[in-house]
Amino acid sequence: MSLNQEIESLLSPVRAFLHCETPQSWIDEAIKPENETVLLRDHANCELKASQTAMWLIRKYAIDQESGYLLLEWAKPYEDFVYRGERDGVFHAKKNGLSAPLKPKAGFEHGQELIDKMVRLIKEEFHHFEQVIEIMEKRGTSYSPLNAGRYAKGLMSVVRTHEPATLVDKLIIGATSKHGLVKGSQKSRRIWMPISKGSISLYFVLRHVTIRTT
Repeated sequence: MSLNQEIESLLSPVRAFLHCETPQSWIDEAIKPENETVLLRDHANCELKASQTAMWLIRKYAIDQESGYLLLEWAKPYEDFVYRGERDGVFHAKKNGLSAPLKPKAGFEHGQELIDKMVRLIKEEFHHFEQVIEIMEKRGTSYSPLNAGRYAKGLMSVVRTHEPATLVDKLIIGATSKHGLVKGSQKSRRIWMPISKGSISLYFVLRHVTIRTT
């Protein structure tokens, strides 16, 4: 099987989940060389936002206050880098990053399951953030934050306001956002294949197709 065939096979469940294709007009704009830096910056921001959302979910629903402090400590070098411009921090996603295990709080039967899945997601997203920053540095591109997009706020406006429906809706929105972001698999394949060369193309195509569909 060729690489293109393998990618198409991996994209099938993503397209089935989203029920739509990326508009060609969006692709035409995104592949302009002058937009490549913006896409990389957006990509890094999206990785951090995904980790922060996962942290918020387990802090709100699954862990006690002390464990919440452990999560904030884990996130600090990434948030310092993005929000406070501190470029000399040490990232640690390749290790677990947590100084102690998180403890589920009483009264939520799915606490440990939510912790296990979200910690794995957080670690993955932090590591991906590091990878994007490394690519930017190798290309001589400076990082700077971008304003948040409107799509997530729009989705959150329809979240139900009673539990457990609120949690269910937020998990669904999280899954939809992960598949549909600019950095998502079908868009990455259509953007980065035509405009990128070498490791950056391989990173965007293979990482997002394989990870986002598991």
